[in-house]
Amino acid sequence: MYLYHLSLGRPGGIQVPTDQKTPRSQLLLLDPAPSKGPSSSESHLSATFIVVVLQCAIYGSFSGPKTQEIIVSRGNLLELLRPDENGKMQIICSTNVFGVIRALSPFSLAGTVGKEKQYIILAGDSGRIVILEYNKDRNVFAKIHQETFGKSGCRRIVPGQYLAVDPRGRACMIGAVEKQKLVYVLNRDAAAKLTISSPLEAHKSHNIVFSVCGLDNGFENPIFATIELDYADTDQV
Repeated sequence: MYLYHLSLGRPGGIQVPTDQKTPRSQLLLLDPAPSKGPSSSESHLSATFIVVVLQCAIYGSFSGPKTQEIIVSRGNLLELLRPDENGKMQIICSTNVFGVIRALSPFSLAGTVGKEKQYIILAGDSGRIVILEYNKDRNVFAKIHQETFGKSGCRRIVPGQYLAVDPRGRACMIGAVEKQKLVYVLNRDAAAKLTISSPLEAHKSHNIVFSVCGLDNGFENPIFATIELDYADTDQV
């Protein structure tokens, strides 16, 4: 395990079109198959079930303080879910990001935990880190910041696979499967708008990353922990 101490100063596939009446969680496609019976007028229907897998899921208060909501990613779809009075999950907002969502994380700025709605940090295959805010008046995910750090695509050494946020909302780390890790400091300006700093590098060569998380150490400088495998000796054999 490695500790990183911060001193503050698209995959291909077949897309299945759906309508509003068809649940995205399970699609039933009916394809006519040729009849094997004696009568040519007879026909059969073969049913194929396609399950849309949830890649990421986070919970928090995205439309307002003290709300209980869930944001999920289904391929290239980003959806906001909220339970109704009967306990059933309802899709409040759904948008196509036109890319692959690799990691999601909620966060609140320092001093606003439980007092204001939370933001969403999104990492995908675009080579960018994006900060979103849910606008309940327009019922859309509004983009607050977008920072480019690498090439597009799900690459081994381009960050985007792992995402971790400081519990106090002061910084976030985005990491790749191998070598590269970037840390962004999150803050507010004089107009109380969210700002993001230039990336701080925390690269480590010949290391494969398995997990990244932010440690709660009070108001000391943010610390991120990672589980990594050093293959330097193996690579030289």
